[in-house]
Amino acid sequence: MASPWPRDSSSPAQGDQFKARSAAPEIIDHELLRVIGRGSYGEVWLARNILGEFRAVKVVYRRAFDNERPYERELEGIQRFEPISRAHPSQLNVLQVGRNTKDGYFYYVMELADDVGSGSEGESPEARPESAASVMMASESYTPHTLKSDLDQHARLPIEQCIRIGLALTTALEHLHAHGLVHRDVKPSNIIFVHGVPKLADIGLVASVDATMSFVGTRGFLPPEGPGTPQADLYSLGKVLYEASTGKDRQEFPSLPANLADWSDARRLVELNAVILKACAHDPRQRYQTAQEMAADLVLLQRGQSVKRLRAIERRLVVLTRAGLLAGGLLIIAAGLYWGARQQARSTARQLYVADMNHALASWEGGDVALARELLDTHRLRHPEMLGFEWRLIAQLCSESDAPFTLRGHRGTVWSLAFSPNSEVLATGGGDGAVKLWNTSSGNLVNTLAGHSDPVHAIAFSPDGRVLASGSRDFTVKLWDVASHTARATLVGHTDAVRSVSFSLDNQYLATAGEDKTLRWWSLARAQEIACVPIGFTIEQLVCSPDGRLLAGCGADNRVHFWSWMTHAEGPPLGLHLASVLGIAYSSDSRLLATGSYDGTIRLWDTVAGRELATLGRGAPVFGVASAPGQNVLATATADGLVRLWDIATRSVLTTLRGHTANVRALSFSPQGLLASGDEAGVVKLWTLPAAPGIENALVHSGIVNGLAFSPDGQTLASTDPTSDILRLWDLQTKRPREMAKLSRQAAWCLAFAPNGRTLLTGGVDGTVRMWNVTNLAASWILGTHAGGVDTVSYSPDGRYLASGSRDQTIRLWDGISGRPLATFVTANSAVRCVAFSPDGKVVGCAGLDGTVRLWDLATHREKARLSGHAGEIRCFVFSPDGKTLVSGGADRMIRVWNIHRQKLLAAMSGHTAMITTLAFSHDSKTLASGGYDSTVRLWNLRVFREVGALRAHSGEVTQVGFSPDDNTLASSSSDGTVRLWCAVSDTRTAVVSRADAVR
Repeated sequence: MASPWPRDSSSPAQGDQFKARSAAPEIIDHELLRVIGRGSYGEVWLARNILGEFRAVKVVYRRAFDNERPYERELEGIQRFEPISRAHPSQLNVLQVGRNTKDGYFYYVMELADDVGSGSEGESPEARPESAASVMMASESYTPHTLKSDLDQHARLPIEQCIRIGLALTTALEHLHAHGLVHRDVKPSNIIFVHGVPKLADIGLVASVDATMSFVGTRGFLPPEGPGTPQADLYSLGKVLYEASTGKDRQEFPSLPANLADWSDARRLVELNAVILKACAHDPRQRYQTAQEMAADLVLLQRGQSVKRLRAIERRLVVLTRAGLLAGGLLIIAAGLYWGARQQARSTARQLYVADMNHALASWEGGDVALARELLDTHRLRHPEMLGFEWRLIAQLCSESDAPFTLRGHRGTVWSLAFSPNSEVLATGGGDGAVKLWNTSSGNLVNTLAGHSDPVHAIAFSPDGRVLASGSRDFTVKLWDVASHTARATLVGHTDAVRSVSFSLDNQYLATAGEDKTLRWWSLARAQEIACVPIGFTIEQLVCSPDGRLLAGCGADNRVHFWSWMTHAEGPPLGLHLASVLGIAYSSDSRLLATGSYDGTIRLWDTVAGRELATLGRGAPVFGVASAPGQNVLATATADGLVRLWDIATRSVLTTLRGHTANVRALSFSPQGLLASGDEAGVVKLWTLPAAPGIENALVHSGIVNGLAFSPDGQTLASTDPTSDILRLWDLQTKRPREMAKLSRQAAWCLAFAPNGRTLLTGGVDGTVRMWNVTNLAASWILGTHAGGVDTVSYSPDGRYLASGSRDQTIRLWDGISGRPLATFVTANSAVRCVAFSPDGKVVGCAGLDGTVRLWDLATHREKARLSGHAGEIRCFVFSPDGKTLVSGGADRMIRVWNIHRQKLLAAMSGHTAMITTLAFSHDSKTLASGGYDSTVRLWNLRVFREVGALRAHSGEVTQVGFSPDDNTLASSSSDGTVRLWCAVSDTRTAVVSRADAVR
C-alpha cells in the first residue's frame, strides 16, 4: 500500500528575531517592545504582532483621569473613529481596539510611523526602506518620523512640500469633519509619516463636534475661541503651515522672515501665506468655513495659480457690494470681477473633481469601495453638471464589487468562518468572544452563542452538521448543539490560545491545536481528550483531507505537517515558505494542496509527489486560502484587504472581490459555492460567485483584436481579428457573437459602421475596401483597392461620404451610397494611419508617419490646414463632438489638443508610457478615452487637460477604444485577444446610494 504521506522537500525554519525586553500591559496578539511616547493619559508602545508586523499601541489608563466620564469619552471617541480611520489615506489607521477592565486601561493598535532616519517626506519610495519594520531590523533606536522632527532638522520645508502636506491634511480633516468628528490638537508633533504619507496622529483627542468637553489642545495652535470645531482644526493647520513654511514659531504669526526677499521661493511663500492668513484670521467669519474650501485654494497653488489675486478680487467685491454699486460703471466692473472669481472657482472645482476621480478609482482598485463611494457622492451633490463617464463607470464598478450581503455584528476582528454542510448557516467567530450564526439566504443574524471570554480563533461544523466546535484564546474548545444553539460540552486541556479545530469525516473525533504548541485529539462521544502530541510550534490552521485519511496543519515553522487520523502518527512535512503558513486548502480529490503565507506567496503542491507545482503570487501577506468545491478555483485573502479568485489551471487571477476596508483574516467556501470573508473591522461579506468569474465583461477572440465599432443603435459591436481572419458581430445584451464571417487573409484590419447601421465598411492589409451587409455579413462588394494596406476607414456623419487611408500615402473619398470613387488626396511621403470626418461633414482629415494632421475641405477638395507638433508618428486623432477641437496622439506618448479654427495648440497631456494608438470622445464631450502600447486605457478631462484615471485589465497593447451611442459603455480591444466592456451606470441621480438595505 502506498504511503499516505507527501514526500519531504523542505529545510529547517528560522527562529524569532525579537523578544520583549520589559514588562508591559497585556495586548492580545501583540508583544510590546518598549515605550516610544508618553502623554497625560497614557503611553505609546512599539509592538510586534504575531505575524511579525511592527505596530504602535497606545495604552490609556483610567487612573490618569479624575473621574470615569472623561475616560469613557476618550474610549468612545476611538470607537467612533476606528471604522472611518481606514477610509482616507491621511488618517492614521486604527487596526484594533481593546479594553482591560481588570487592570483599568483600554488600548488601540495603530500602523507604525516611519523611522525618523528612513528619509523625509517627498523622497521616492526607492530612497526609503520599505517600512518602519525594515528600519527596526537594522536598529533598535527607532524614533517616529513626525513633521516636528523634520522642522527640528531643517527649520523650514520647501514650499511645494508644505503645499503637499497641507493638501493631504485638509482632505483628511474634510473626511473627519464629514463624519461629525474633530481632531482638537493639530500640531507638527501630531503629524506623522507612514511610508512617506503625512497623517494626523494623536487621535485620542478626536471627538464628536457636538460633544461638551474640557479645554484641550496646544497653546499657539488654538484659535481665540478655543478648540472643538471644524474651523478650529483649520486654524491649527494654518499655524502648522506657518511654522513649516517660514521656519518661525507660531507665536510670531503673522510676521514673515526678515530676509524673505533673498529666498528663491519667496513668491510661492507669499501665495501660501494668503492661504495661511485666511485659515488663521482672528474673526471666524473671515476664515475658511470648510476644509474643502481650504483644499481648493491649495490645489490652485499646486497648479501655479494665484490665491493672493483671488483674495484681492474677493475684497474688491465686498467693497463694491457695500457701496451699493451706485454707478453703472461700478456695476460693470463688479460683474467682471464676479465673473472672474466665479470662473476661477469653477476651475478649482474641476481640478478637485478630477483629483477625486483619480482617488476614487485608485481606492476602488485598492479595495476601499466605501471611500470610492464617498468621493463619488460628494461630487454628485456638489457639482452634478461635471459628472462624466468616469464618474458613472466608477459607480458601476463599486456596485459590482461589493458583496450581496454585508454582515455586521462583531466587535473586533473576525477570525474564523464556517458554513454548515447544507450551506444554510454561516458561523462566525470574532475578537469579541462571540460565535454568531447567520442565515445565508437572507443575511439575517439567527443567534449569538455566548460562552467564550476571549477571542474565538477557530470554528468548524461537524460533517453531519449537528455539532459546531469553537476554539478560543480562553484556552477552551466549546461544542455547540446546532439544532438547539446550546453548549453541549467544554473541552479543557490546552494551556494557551486555541487557534484551530477540525472534525474527522466520520464525526467521531475532533483535533485541536494552538499556541501551547500541542496537537490534541478528542472523542466527541465522551467529550474527552484521547491523545496529546507536542509539536514545538504554533499551528494556525488544521484541515481534514477530503479522503478522510490525513489531518494537515500549518503554522509558525513555515511548513505543512500531516498526521494520521487513525494512529496520530506524523508523516514527513511538505514544503518551506519563508514565513509562517497562515492558510491551507485541499483540492476535492486530495491530490493538490494550496498554502498561503505571510511571505506573500500562494503555493500549489502535488501531495503525491511531494513537490511544489507553482507559485501564484508574490505580494502582500496571505492570511487565508479556500478551495471552491468541485471547481478549479482558489480564493485568497491578503493584507491589502482584497479577496482574489484564482484559476488553478492557468495560475491566473480570475477576478478580485473588493469591498473590505480592513485586512481580510478569514475565508470559507460553502458546499454550494458561496464564499464568506471576514476582516479586522468585524465585517463579514457573503459573496455569490458568477459561473465564470472575471470574464463576464470580456469578449474573447482567438487572436489580436485590431478593430471595433458600435452600431448606431448601440445593440451590436463589430470586431475584427485579422490574425484569424474573423469578422464578428456581437449581441451586447447576451455578450455572444450574433454573426461571424471568415475572410480572406487579413482582409479586415479596420472597420466602421454606416450611420444607418445597415452596412459595415472594412479595410484590409491586402489593400481592399469592402462594404458588408450587416444582416448576414454577406460581402456586398469591393469598392476598390489601394496600392498598400488600408489602416483606417471612416464614414461621414450624414453617410454621404466614406474615406479610406492607406500605407500608399493616399486618402480615397467614396460616395457613401453608390460606393463610386470621388477623389484621391495625396500626402507628402507619409503613410496614412488614421482618417476622420469633422462632425459637420465638411472636412476630412488624416495623419500618419510624418507627425502632421492634414485637413481637407470636402467642397473644394483642397487642403485647408496642417497641425504639426508631434515628435514622430501620429497613430490616431479625433474631432470633438462640437467640432471646435481636435485631439491627436502618437509615438511620442503625448496627447495634443488643438483649436481647429485658430490652428493653435491648446494643451499637451502626458500619462501614457508607450505609443498612443487610439482615441475616442464620449458623445457628451466630457470624457476623452485613450489607449496605447502600455496596455492601459486612460480617461481625460479636457476642461482642465488632466487624466481622470487609468483602467488596467488588458495584458497586451490596446488597439482601439470607442464609446457606445448612449455613453454607457466604453469598449477597448487589445492584442491580448479580448474586447473589454467598461459599463457605467446610466443615471447619476441614483447611482451612489447606501447599501444599508443589504447590510444586516
